Amino acid sequence: MDTFFTTQEVADRLGVSVFTIRRYIRAGKLPAVQLDGAYRVSRQDIATFLKSREIGHGADAGGSKPEERAAGAAGGASATAGSSNTDAKD
Repeated sequence: MDTFFTTQEVADRLGVSVFTIRRYIRAGKLPAVQLDGAYRVSRQDIATFLKSREIGHGADAGGSKPEERAAGAAGGASATAGSSNTDAKD
């Protein structure tokens, strides 16, 4: 049987608040089971959740060298710097 953790234990391990973990669960981003009104998250689901959020891999990463990724990011930022965005709300 898999090991299960409380939302507090998951939050402590990931360095985020318990409210963030609950939000991920409610949004369907982090699978969990509910026992007597309390969520439990399996070790495997935590590993899968973290793996799916790794950065720097796949098609989104841009070039294979750090300077190529930086150049791609800078190009995207400068293209939007001069445009006005009236839909943004703070």
